[in-house]
Parts: sequence; structure tokens; C-alpha cells
Amino acid sequence: MDMALEAGEVIRVGLFPLPGTVLFPGVPLPLHVFEPRYRALARDALAGDRRIGIVLLAPGWEADYEGRPAVVPVGGLAVISGSRLHPDGRYDLLLVGSRRFRILEEEPGGEYRRARVRILPERAPSPDDPAAAALGGSLVEAAELLRPGGIRESGAVGPDLGPLVGVAAAVCGLPPEERQELLALDDVEARARRLLDVLGPRAARTRSLDRMLSRRPDPGAN
Repeated sequence: MDMALEAGEVIRVGLFPLPGTVLFPGVPLPLHVFEPRYRALARDALAGDRRIGIVLLAPGWEADYEGRPAVVPVGGLAVISGSRLHPDGRYDLLLVGSRRFRILEEEPGGEYRRARVRILPERAPSPDDPAAAALGGSLVEAAELLRPGGIRESGAVGPDLGPLVGVAAAVCGLPPEERQELLALDDVEARARRLLDVLGPRAARTRSLDRMLSRRPDPGAN
């Protein structure tokens, strides 16, 4: 989390609208930047506070992608943790989600979109909270049933519930609009419980199917 920012603080940030991408605090996001406007955004961010606002494009964005298609109001503030500049001006960036924000107003003009945003509160349980630990364990179990190896390979398994929610929602194929609904919640534990409400029944069905298949006789056996 970007400890230099307080909840309620208003800052100015360049926006990087993306289809299907919802960035949660603590979750890494690799980006290959090739469009001229976003090369300019990356260049300015690297020369400044290294912050970029990741926002989800609203439905219907395809009709105006080259312009200023609508975006959802709540986004993920990212910090550039690593970068590589290619000879032709493209960038490879490694971003890490730091805070959530709400767009107050976009600024007109410019090479890329900029906005004034308000930093949102992030109410998270203590890593030592046994209830939060149990909730995290249930999320990992459900995610592993639905996508074996996916959540553990991500490195998100740990005492921090926030990144676990974001990664589990992504690796289990939750649609972007549902991930966006999770991101809009200020309470991390509420996000985790809502996600478990979605993944839990799916995981239970997968477990039941696995058990049924394991009991089915092998037709090739004598």
C-alpha cells in the first residue's frame, strides 16, 4: 500500500483504461505499453511519482477506443516497480496495485487521459486475526479446486487477505464486472466473503464431480 497517501486525499493521476482488467491493492500487473499516448503516460510517470491509475473500460468501449470511451469510476492506483524501455519507445512495466480511488473529474486535452481522484479507504483485518485467516484458507481451497495450482503459483497465499481476493477472482475467471464490484467495497473482509459466496458453490460442485468420477468403474478394466 502507498503509505504516502491518506484515505480522502485528492491527487492528480494519468489514467490507463483497460478492457477486462481490475487492479486490486497488493496485486502485480505486467504491462506491455506500445500505443504512443500510453508511452507518454509511462514516460511521465517514471519521471514523476511512478503512479498510474488503472481503470476498467465501461461496456461499449469498442466504439470509441481511439477517443475517450467511458470508464468505471472506481479504479486501482498502481506504482511502477520495474520498467524496461525498448529501442523503439515501447515499455515493459511491472505495476503493483497500491490504493483504490474514485474519479472526481477528468481533465480535458493532453496526450493521455488525466483525472483528479480521491483515495478510498481500505479497511483490512489484522494478519493475526484468526477469522480472517480462516476466511483466506477457505478462499485458497475453493480457488485450488477451480484452478489447481493457479492461486499458489501467483504467490498471493499469505497473511494479507487483500491481494488474495484480487488474485483468486482473476485466476478463477470471475467476469470483470464482478471483480469491479468487489473492488468498489471498502472492507477487505466483505470482499473476501462475497467472493467466497461466488466461488464456494462452484468449488463444491467441482468436488462432487471429482468424487463421482473417481467412483466410476474403469470401462477398460477386467
